[in-house]
Amino acid sequence: MSTINAYKYAGKSDKINPMIFRYAVISSVWGMEIPKDIDLKRFSDEAVNVLKAESHSELTDRLIFLFGAGVISEETAVSLIKANKADFCEDIIAAEEAVISGINENAEDTLPYGQIENILLCAANSKKYPEIQPVSFAEAQSIAGLPHIVLMNGFAKIKDRDFYEFLVKFGEAFGTVTKDDTVRIEDVPENLLECEDVKNGEINSVYYPFAVNLRKIMRYAAVFDKLYGREFILFAKENSLPVDEKFESRYEEYVKKFKLHFTVKSYSRKRYICGDKTNWFDYAVTSEANVSDNIPADYIKEIDIEISEKCSDEELVNKAVEKFRGIVALPENAVIEVFHGTKKYLYILKNSELTVLDNDKFHTLLFNFNKIWSIIQLCSRSRQIKVVDGKMTIPETLMNEIAQNEREYAERIIKEQYTRMIEQRKNNKLIQTLSEIKAAAEAERAKMNEQQATEAKKKKEIADKKAGRGSGTED
Repeated sequence: MSTINAYKYAGKSDKINPMIFRYAVISSVWGMEIPKDIDLKRFSDEAVNVLKAESHSELTDRLIFLFGAGVISEETAVSLIKANKADFCEDIIAAEEAVISGINENAEDTLPYGQIENILLCAANSKKYPEIQPVSFAEAQSIAGLPHIVLMNGFAKIKDRDFYEFLVKFGEAFGTVTKDDTVRIEDVPENLLECEDVKNGEINSVYYPFAVNLRKIMRYAAVFDKLYGREFILFAKENSLPVDEKFESRYEEYVKKFKLHFTVKSYSRKRYICGDKTNWFDYAVTSEANVSDNIPADYIKEIDIEISEKCSDEELVNKAVEKFRGIVALPENAVIEVFHGTKKYLYILKNSELTVLDNDKFHTLLFNFNKIWSIIQLCSRSRQIKVVDGKMTIPETLMNEIAQNEREYAERIIKEQYTRMIEQRKNNKLIQTLSEIKAAAEAERAKMNEQQATEAKKKKEIADKKAGRGSGTED
């Protein structure tokens, strides 16, 4: 019997078919046979004809093994072998590890083969198509485990319309695979919402677009359903926060710092120059002519609240204010200022109820303070502030220099300053007028005269008693 050299069949080719023959020879030489209780799949003749001329690599070996072990389908194995890109070999190794590790685990913790195949396809497709953001097997596995997303033939499709609409309006890119096996990115994502397959939720359809920014979609989906998750995604985009592995921790920080944290300040009313109007002037601390709307607060508290369900910003602020009021006893007409994220809220307390204040109106001065103050100073220096029928007045010529709609404020300022001046003079003799000094001296002299008269009377009574006067007896 004639023999044929094995190298004649194997040669030195790097194609799959000769290499498979080499493995067959090695197995036979080794004396190895496949155990009868191992169930292996076999490629169809059509698949063999397609693959036998493809280049051989470690990638093809592992894919053939995955197919033979029943983990991936023939279609998947053929498509990935034909792609034959070494940059997803690590994903194939990870898929094998998932299979091997699952053998000794509880059934409920083991990834189904179909899911492993889809995860592997997702990772491989992300390297095959340059339009899709590349992800690892582990990242693809995370995507597969998230709500709102389903992996179909290795493409990440959004199954929930609410999330889909959010992403489309958010500007996320979506694509489809064309007949020539390339990815076409949708130029106008908004038009996808009118696509019949999208409207009908036909995820299996090749016309149902898939997301291409896989890591972004993965991280958006991870926080989308959480408290203020949507707001955080928008916040992250507006503030150019990186969508990376720290995205979820940034979400937690956002909720804690921007949604459930407040700085609350309170200010008590110190004067009533503005009458029944609420204005910062009556809450500011003034020193002569120095008045500023940078009002020092009576109390400042950092307030953190806890919630179990989503609340509107208004509800959150109300909770923070109530917590603040439980800590600080506030007087009537106290103004409360709440800083929440980048927003500020203003309230006034009246009859134990809070009323919203307009921030711009509150901080707009109602009158020309500088002009009114200069006139008051002029009148004070020239002794032209008088009290007429219990009312503080200044000369009419000077009052006419003040706008008609500002005179009520001027009158209250005059009264306040006059009252303050009287108090100061009572407490400081150096600034008393001559008449005040004279009146004080006369009062002191009258007091001394009264004391002297009382003492003289007592001395006279004592002298009379010693002289025996008024005893009531005669010799």
